[in-house]
Formats: sequence, structure tokens, C-alpha cells
Amino acid sequence: MRAFVYKYKSDIMDDLKSNVRSRSRYLLRTDINQFYHSIYAHSIAWALHGKTTAKAQRNNRTLLGDVLDKQIRHSQDNQTIGIPIGPDISFLIAGVILSVCDIRLREQKVSNFTRYIDDYEFGCEYLQTAELYRDKLQELLSEYELVLNPDKTEIIELPITMDIPCISTIRTVDIRDNRPRSQRYALIHIFDIVFENTKQTPEAPLLKYLLGKLRKIIIDRANWTLYENVLLQCVISDPSTITYVLNELWEYQCMNYPLKLNHIKDVMTSLIKAHAPINHCSEVAWAIWTQIVLGIAISQEAVNATSKMSDSVVGILLLDAYSKHLIRYPINFNNYQLMMNKDELYGDQWLLSYEANIKNWLPSTGSTDHVSSDTCFGHLKTASVSFYDDKWSIKNEPRTTTKRSFPPPGGGGWWWWWRDILDSLG
Repeated sequence: MRAFVYKYKSDIMDDLKSNVRSRSRYLLRTDINQFYHSIYAHSIAWALHGKTTAKAQRNNRTLLGDVLDKQIRHSQDNQTIGIPIGPDISFLIAGVILSVCDIRLREQKVSNFTRYIDDYEFGCEYLQTAELYRDKLQELLSEYELVLNPDKTEIIELPITMDIPCISTIRTVDIRDNRPRSQRYALIHIFDIVFENTKQTPEAPLLKYLLGKLRKIIIDRANWTLYENVLLQCVISDPSTITYVLNELWEYQCMNYPLKLNHIKDVMTSLIKAHAPINHCSEVAWAIWTQIVLGIAISQEAVNATSKMSDSVVGILLLDAYSKHLIRYPINFNNYQLMMNKDELYGDQWLLSYEANIKNWLPSTGSTDHVSSDTCFGHLKTASVSFYDDKWSIKNEPRTTTKRSFPPPGGGGWWWWWRDILDSLG
């Protein structure tokens, strides 16, 4: 469940986009280059209060923008460029900055446009108007240290398709619940189309869109082996689909469908071996979390590749898997043990140093409890604050038409600390 949701759903956005195009001969389409990674922390206060006020009242603890600015920077080693990707507060901050740009555009008589997150579409009667709107938008964004993405900025003569053609096909394919043979043919047909189109347009999230659609139906047991194999192929082809695939595997496991756990283990091991050496922490973390959720023992190959990574989330997941006996052979955690001291609580691996202590996974180095003896982190420990929920368990309930929301690694606890920020603001 998101704390913040977008005002318009996809079908309403289709109506808004068609309205923009209905009065236009040209379409300016663009987005912001490396949007979340390039947001300047100080620009939060600029957007909320105006640049003049924000600069004049810098270090004002009662100024909302300045408080958010500091909290964002403190969450990432005081860096001023970029905001965390994932927390709901990030959506809010990004929306605030671009909403101010939207207002400024309308003040300059630019009204025939839509924006979804950072994707803009401007409808224009003349080619010169589209070029002018592009320049106006870039001028406004420059005030917040943002730039347009040159690879995705284009002026197109209308008409053009509303969607990628493959998306329209996905919407129209009927994967019936009550006719196993028809469902089987439909599954093969739609995945063939999506796999082929993914090669042609790798930037389009076609597999994620298809997997999202498939969550609305129940795959017949006769087609489960096919569906499970295709899901795992999605992970190998596009590791970013693992969140969708895990959700499906988990729900069908709850329905007592026969998962091929050894096959899943092989795929996750392959994923870890490919991504651990290049420090792709997200892919590795999700692969470990998949095995924790499904109760799959983690291979020695995967552990050997993963334990060399210097990432707190990956380390916490490994320690949790070991505590749950999903790592069934001796393992050397000396590299993590070195982090169990007070200095590391204020270093890059503070999350691992804290969580491994309060979960009793690793002892402190030295004679005293390094967390309890620290003023700040000791207060968190006394208040039973945790950032990772190792107690989250699978409930074997039958799948129903009411969809359940699958939690991220640790049951969703990674970003709870943002709630404390909002609470501190009253």
C-alpha cells in the first residue's frame, strides 16, 4: 500500500493524452535525464518556498523544505545530488518540484500538455511551437538543476499510435480461467509476442506489463508447468521482473501448486553468479529474498559469490537465511563481524551493523554492546526500532479475486524510517 498515489489512473491518462493530441499537428515528447538521480536536494526548498525565501532562511529548522533537504542529504552521506529511489517520500518530492514547473508553464500560456511522473507530452499546432515549448521547459528545469533527456526528446508529426502496438495486443488477448487448452494456447501466443517485441524495444517494460495483467487471473493447474517455466525465463531475460515473478510464485505456492524448487534455486543461483561480481545489489538481494520467501536452501556457489559484496541489504539477507537454516553448511562471516563496532554505526554499513546486533545474529567486537552503548542507536534499540522484519511469514491461503500486496525484502521495513521524518514535521 502506497502512502501517496497518483491522481489519474492509466485509463484517465489515455483520455488526457488523446485530448492533447486531438487539437495538435505535432507532439513534443520528452522526459528528464536521470530524474531521481539528478534531483538537487536544495531544490526541494526552492520548489516549496521559492528560491529567494529558501536561500534567505537556510538552516531554518521550521522551514519544511529545509528540513526535508537535510533529511534527504543525511540519508545518503550528505550528498546533495540525487534522492533515494523507492520510498514514497521520493514520489512526493519529485512531484512537488515538477508541479511547480507545471504551474510556471501554464503561467506562460503553455497549457496543452500532460505529465506522468517525469514523462511530458506537449500538443502543438506548429513545429516552431513545439521547439519553443521544448526550450521553455528546459529553461524552467534548469532552475532546479535538471535537464531533458536528449535520447528521449523528440518532435513527432501526428497522428501516431497511442500505445506501443504490443501493449494493445496484450490488452486484447483473452487468457481464460475456465478453458485450460485455450488458456495454454493464449499463454504461448502472448509470451511469444512479448519476447519478440522486447528484443525490438528493450526500453519498453513489456514483460512487466504482461505479468501485471496475468496477476488478475488464475492459471489452470494443467498449465502450471508451462507458466512456471515462462516466469523463470522472464527473470533470466530481464532480472527487473523478479519482483513480479516472486509475487506469482508465492501466491501459487499458497494455493499448493507444485513449484519446482530446485529449478527456481538454479535460476536464482545463476542470477546471483551473474550480478554479484559486478555489484548489482538489487538483483542479488531479490534473488536471496526469493529463496527465503519460498523456503529454498541457498547454494554454496551463490553464498560464495554474494558474501564478497559490501552491501548491507545483501549481508542482512544472508544472515537471515543462515538463521533460518537455509544455508546448510559452515560459512565465514568474518567480513561482517568486522562491522560490529561503534565506528561502523556511522559508516557505510551502519544498517548491517545495527540489524545484526538487534537480531542477535553477530556479537559486538570488544567487551561491550556497541549498539546499546551508543547514544543515538542505543535509543533506537531501546525503542525496538528495526528496519528489517525477519518475522514475516508466508500464510498458505488460497488465492482469491482480491489481490494481496506482496512485501519487498524484509516485509517492507526498509523505508519505515521515512515515517519518522514525516512525524517530526508534525
